[in-house]
Amino acid sequence: FDAQGELFAKPDFHGCAFIGASAEAPEGGVIQRAADDYRVEILRLLTELAADAGVPDPAQFGRQLQLLFDGGGLAAQMDRDPGVAASAKSAAALLLDAAVRS
Repeated sequence: FDAQGELFAKPDFHGCAFIGASAEAPEGGVIQRAADDYRVEILRLLTELAADAGVPDPAQFGRQLQLLFDGGGLAAQMDRDPGVAASAKSAAALLLDAAVRS
């Protein structure tokens, strides 16, 4: 989320390139495959981080983090607010605390 915040603060940030490119890309094409590969990689990373943190269900938690990650990117673009990354980070911390305690 810190890395997202840095990206969101750049003057040339216009949202996620994968979302923009895939919005009107043909089904099954190279753009869709690249976007799919990116999403799989992000989910894998977030799931691994959840497992390393000792979360009981890392797969589910990884999906929750991906929602925050995706939503943060969209909100930063639509609202032109790079500070949304800090909100996503604090929400992720709350989720992590709850998941580890359960």
